[in-house]
Amino acid sequence: MLSTKAGVHTDPLVLESDLKMLQIWVFNTGSEQSPIGYDELSDGDLLRLTDAYGRVSMIIPIDQSSLSLQRKLDIYVAANTPSVNLQLPAAATRADLENAYFVNFSPEEMIGSVPLSGLPVSRVIREIRADDYLSSSRQTTRSIDIPLVRAVSKLHFFFVRPQGLQEAKVRHIFLQGDLVPRREFFFPKPVVFSSQIPDPSEVNIAAADGYHPASLWLTPATDIVHEYANPASLVYEDGEEVQQYLRRLSTASVSDFGLTYLKETDRELRGSIIYTTEATGTVPQTAAFSLAAGSFVRNREWIVYAYFARDRLYLHPVVANWTDGGSYDLEWGYSTTLINQTGAEHTRILTENGTDYLMSAYGTAPSGLPYAPKLQLTARCQTATGATLKLSLDNPDFGFVTDEGGVLSGVMDYVEMDLSPVPSSVIFYVVPKQSFDLAGSNPENPSVRLNLFLLTELLAPVRLPFNAISLPGDPENILFHYVTPDMFK
Repeated sequence: MLSTKAGVHTDPLVLESDLKMLQIWVFNTGSEQSPIGYDELSDGDLLRLTDAYGRVSMIIPIDQSSLSLQRKLDIYVAANTPSVNLQLPAAATRADLENAYFVNFSPEEMIGSVPLSGLPVSRVIREIRADDYLSSSRQTTRSIDIPLVRAVSKLHFFFVRPQGLQEAKVRHIFLQGDLVPRREFFFPKPVVFSSQIPDPSEVNIAAADGYHPASLWLTPATDIVHEYANPASLVYEDGEEVQQYLRRLSTASVSDFGLTYLKETDRELRGSIIYTTEATGTVPQTAAFSLAAGSFVRNREWIVYAYFARDRLYLHPVVANWTDGGSYDLEWGYSTTLINQTGAEHTRILTENGTDYLMSAYGTAPSGLPYAPKLQLTARCQTATGATLKLSLDNPDFGFVTDEGGVLSGVMDYVEMDLSPVPSSVIFYVVPKQSFDLAGSNPENPSVRLNLFLLTELLAPVRLPFNAISLPGDPENILFHYVTPDMFK
């Protein structure tokens, strides 16, 4: 499971987290040989495998006969490599990947918007216990959650003037040269797998080629600086989440100047802002700023907030972890609720190997209802129509039976319902398609997961969570298990 985003978006904050291409290599820990597993996903595949939280879930095929005696794995993940002109083959060795570097995102290029191929993203995680995650079945419930990080960082500037100050202009923003490396390794330094994987804290550059000598001049597209009643109140507060701070600035209509994406650096970043006010007249003034050496590492965000007084500019820089664009915004404003109509006291639970399942048996009870819990999904779309919800199962030996006013349907492979501003509901059961116990054998896979997908004309199917749920599994996977009718009773 890869914690980032894939999708079709227009919000710049979300575009910064989009995945357009993804490659994954799996190695034996300590081995320099070729990978024992590899997979690659394109834009369309990524959309199909992305859930409502922006996480990509996939199964990597591994040649288990190639596992070392240590039975530990190292995983290398690369995304959006075309944006840095990298071609990493499926058979790349560990050395090939660790020596891969890119030269884009230098001061000469002044990259101020997300490339069409996305921002470069990567990660290296080592010493993952293979036996905890390998399975001969595609129904394994354990996954490796890897938070990816962008291979670049972001620098941007915000300005405001107090009410009553009529003349306040930003003429230029200047970043000194010999600060940004010519080349940078594409992958960050590896970390050992744990429940909490930290962001990179050290630079990973190829310093032998030196640094870009050119200075970076940012000329604002406009010299209009908006006014605000109390500019000092917009200074960053210690511990404030960076997206919350940016929302505060946006709400105050603070002027945004000079967004730039840069490679990380181990040097002190220094620069200055050239400005004029009504007190200085046409004589340009200079305000210097700097960021300590080693602070501008990958996946960091440097925000320089500045506010004018009558005759000077006050600078308040802050560096923070660069967060993603928020949760996956589907724009349709959907809401769903899944409830168990049979009530918790009548819910039949089976526990297998420490996991709870809802019981489901073939056939119907004397009441004429299926041997399965009676569930109801209610959904609505607050903002727009044209979207459909689809209930689906990951095991073809199971199906759905719907209940419309007491009339039961036949067994169906899936259930669809159109989203509209008016809440609509579907009552359904998840049932086995045949009586395995009467056939003298149980199914090869006796369990099944219930999933929910959003279908639209704009996106490939996107998995959604059930917004309210208190059943075995989790918000995206409601678990059922086959039992005999006698066990269900």
